[in-house]
Amino acid sequence: MTAKTKAVLKASINSLLADNTTADISEQDVRERLINMMDSLGPGDMVTKNSSYTFDDGDENQTFQHTDGSNYNYTFPTDAIFDFPIGTWIQVLNKGVGNITIVTGSVTTYEMTTASTSDSVLATSEGCIIIKIAANSIVVIPWHVPSGGLTLVADIKVAEFTAVADEEYKCDTSGGVFNVNTPTSPVQDQRFKVNDYAVTFRTNNLEIRQTAGVKIQGVAESYYLDRAGAEFKYDAATYGWTEI
Repeated sequence: MTAKTKAVLKASINSLLADNTTADISEQDVRERLINMMDSLGPGDMVTKNSSYTFDDGDENQTFQHTDGSNYNYTFPTDAIFDFPIGTWIQVLNKGVGNITIVTGSVTTYEMTTASTSDSVLATSEGCIIIKIAANSIVVIPWHVPSGGLTLVADIKVAEFTAVADEEYKCDTSGGVFNVNTPTSPVQDQRFKVNDYAVTFRTNNLEIRQTAGVKIQGVAESYYLDRAGAEFKYDAATYGWTEI
């Protein structure tokens, strides 16, 4: 893959930011287009940084990852400390257990279209792209880091069971409707998946049932599947298990 030059990167970013001033371009549009643009740049360099750190000369257009269990600050400096060229991007991935705080101090920081005076905190399985858009001004684009693959459970489920986080199940409702209870004590971004093994969900629905009052799709009630299957991800107490 051919790397983009700084001039091309800068022009792409400026074009996207200019588009975001028009009424028909949403924040989600800009987020997706920026991430697609980043994907087109290739993986770049991956630096593991399990310590607090201030970005400096040589960190342009690189990816930093956190992999241990401690909390750290990653600081984007003011121009007086180090003047990154406009168009510089830095990607941060939190693959550890502790939090990463993006500290910006007196640098004007925008989280997409909304000005923010608070530092960005990346929990486990979250990441962001930091892009310098003007003198002492950056934009932060956050997202969830895709987690590893699910573990496929070998046996075929034909009766009620309680799912375990990060597992995938083959469910056969040919013998009648049954329910799957959502995993207990979930944490952010855990997932589970159910598949229609016998292609019978349409006639015999699979019921996804709450465990300990944790919501499904943001509501306190069961969720019924009448199609091929679905994957769910835990998205905090407000939404609970949401289909992805």
